[in-house]
Amino acid sequence: MLKRQFGVILSIFILWGNISLAAEQHKMAVIFPGAIQDRDYNMIGHQAMRHVESLFGMETAYSQRVSSEDAEEAISRHYVKGFKIIWTHGGQYNSLVMKISHKYPDAIFIIEGDEPMKTTYPNIIVLGGSEYHKSYYVLGALAAKLTKTGHVGYIGGIELPFTYGEINAASQAVRDYQPHVRLHFMHVGDFNDPLKTRLVAEALIAQKCDVLLSGVNLGNFGLFEAVRKAPRKVFFTTTYTSKHGYAPDRYLCSDIVNYIPPIEQVVRGIIRQGVRSGYYPVSWGEGKARYINFPIYNISKELNDDIRQIGEQVATGKITVSKILEKIIVKE
Repeated sequence: MLKRQFGVILSIFILWGNISLAAEQHKMAVIFPGAIQDRDYNMIGHQAMRHVESLFGMETAYSQRVSSEDAEEAISRHYVKGFKIIWTHGGQYNSLVMKISHKYPDAIFIIEGDEPMKTTYPNIIVLGGSEYHKSYYVLGALAAKLTKTGHVGYIGGIELPFTYGEINAASQAVRDYQPHVRLHFMHVGDFNDPLKTRLVAEALIAQKCDVLLSGVNLGNFGLFEAVRKAPRKVFFTTTYTSKHGYAPDRYLCSDIVNYIPPIEQVVRGIIRQGVRSGYYPVSWGEGKARYINFPIYNISKELNDDIRQIGEQVATGKITVSKILEKIIVKE
């Protein structure tokens, strides 16, 4: 019996040793579009990078504030230093990666997309947010039920398929619950520009919007300023992380994302099974990698319960949320 137990323990150590050795043979670099101190999208990506670095004992590196135009140079710089797992943290890099991946056949690229790619690439893994739009249906329902003016707004960063998906999901919820409410939307042109975001927020507030759904990152610091200085009470939601501490009397909730579980799964597959392509979905709903953080601040218990029930119905499929990525169907 003891001999058998010793054999099992020895096998575990051998397996872990092999995994650790495999991890040491891999080096991962991450390309961030913004600053890792943004307490938002880039920060949680950096946290996920540090997690796999610690868990698997692998070397990591990163470049931050990388524009789409400069991304290939950053990728090449990491590649020549031996970083053959390259995670581009942002959908704005996807077309570039698909264009250049053949130049780096021994590299493995991790990109973030809305759906599995129509064309399979031998060295691209898609980290898929196929259910992300469901959050914006719930947030749209919240905005529609909360507004006093009958006007709500959406602030986007760059116009991308996923931002269209967010607007259309929110628009569907507005039509479902309060069809008289008008949904306005504007794109800043940048996820990380606080000044431009403040100007866009002020423009939406001037159009009577008293609930704003934010889809930007570092730009949120401009939003906080705009709602604090608004001539009337304006509430807001954000995404990726809680922003309660920045404007506690105006903050509602966030579409929270935890990149640690999916990135750990992807890297484990690369190290253990030699996975080089495929699609890894990021699940949505309470207890999943992406979810609405309840309870919602600054609203009644009755409305909190109502919105939570809507979220549960979306998660179970009782409510079907259309995913429209190619055009915006809402009318301003």
